[in-house]
Amino acid sequence: MSLLSSRYLARFVDSLVISLPLLAAFKLVTGSATAPTLGKFAVTCVVWFSYGICLEASPWQATVGKRLLHLRVYTCSGRRPGLREATGRNLAKDAPFLILAFLPKGLLLCSAWLIIQVLVVHFSRTYRGLHDRYSETVVAGDTPPSDAGAAK
Repeated sequence: MSLLSSRYLARFVDSLVISLPLLAAFKLVTGSATAPTLGKFAVTCVVWFSYGICLEASPWQATVGKRLLHLRVYTCSGRRPGLREATGRNLAKDAPFLILAFLPKGLLLCSAWLIIQVLVVHFSRTYRGLHDRYSETVVAGDTPPSDAGAAK
């Protein structure tokens, strides 16, 4: 499986790992898993960001999805990302979608942003998204890429 398809599959797995327990918890606590509330949105944001930040800054250097697909997040110097890099990476990856969703024509804006993100990743030699460039990170296999410094 290519690095790019592994990254997409890892993202899908992570979405399930986060969403399914949250939906079950919301159903137990409020009686409805899908009725939108500001509280559910806030809890979801905190859980979503904490999940990515804590796991990517941990010795795993990966979320559950990345770990299952033998991927890790490295800094451009080949190190494990610290909390600063992991926070920047995850906020840059997901916050634009959350912000755009609340604007008029939010679905259209989110779709446009997704297309831009996909194009940037696909046309990058090392498949680095805008969030990777911003946080100076790279996603690779279980060993740091030999040209991690060149990924800048």
